[in-house]
Amino acid sequence: MTVKQLTALFKNMKSLIGAIIVYNTTFTNLSFLSGLESIECSRLGMSISFNDHLSELGLTNLVSASCSIRIEYNRVMKKLNFPNLKSLDPLPYPDRLDANSTGTTFIDISTKSPDFCISTDEMRLLMRTETIRIGRLAGKYCEPTFTETLCKKPAAGCVELIGDVELGAEFLRETMSNVEGIYGSLVINGTNITDFGFLKNLKYVVNLEGQYKTCSKINQAVPEKLAIAVENNLNLIDIKFPSLKIMHSSSVDPIAFKNNNKALLEDPSHCYGIRESFGLIDWAPLFDDLICEDIEENSPVTKESTAIYASMIMFSSIVIFSI
Repeated sequence: MTVKQLTALFKNMKSLIGAIIVYNTTFTNLSFLSGLESIECSRLGMSISFNDHLSELGLTNLVSASCSIRIEYNRVMKKLNFPNLKSLDPLPYPDRLDANSTGTTFIDISTKSPDFCISTDEMRLLMRTETIRIGRLAGKYCEPTFTETLCKKPAAGCVELIGDVELGAEFLRETMSNVEGIYGSLVINGTNITDFGFLKNLKYVVNLEGQYKTCSKINQAVPEKLAIAVENNLNLIDIKFPSLKIMHSSSVDPIAFKNNNKALLEDPSHCYGIRESFGLIDWAPLFDDLICEDIEENSPVTKESTAIYASMIMFSSIVIFSI
């Protein structure tokens, strides 16, 4: 069907219960669905893939969606264009490609277009969706309009920061006290901090730079990027983040610690705590290029616990033998 025919067909449709699958078409946008205000998806979700002429979605009146969303391999796509989307709700059943997705909102965006960007408004909606599960988020941030609360550099009153944020020896802690989100990376390098208490309101850090490793590139060096790097903070002994919920980057290791207080390498609970808090894979995070299991194997805390346990077994054996 032509765009004109589709526009006439869907012109009165405000709500959709089902799925949206747009695959290998010549559409430049989905404006024929611009009247849609709400979508309640089936297990097939929303899948927009391999449309070589698609420059945007253009669902300009969409307010709410209960969907998994996959947008991939649309090679000239420049933007999403969901200007009125206010809520993303979880699926009441598993997505067709993820048996563990019940009760979550799965998002996977990788257009393969060098011009594709996500606005801070769109990213804010994604990050404030409590049930979100992220596959890929590839692209860049659209040019923002800076305000008193959306800033390029840390300052009093900033709630969101866009760009890479580097905190060094002379940074002022109060400039980060209200920050809830960072659209870029966070580098904490060479400070005298002992903990992350100054990041009391930070909820998400999302770095869109870098490339995701694919099966075809698994043995190749690709420019992956961290979300958070913590380096050369010799007084740092407590690495619990007070409010952080999401950190995302193209790297399988979105956070790394290097050359901080040696106590972080003496007790594996620090590493395991980060892994469990953020649901990281088994070879993340890295502490001085070591994974949690390496730290556990070399840890004096682990060795001491093992020695105590062994002595308890020996003592029990002696008691039993003496009886």
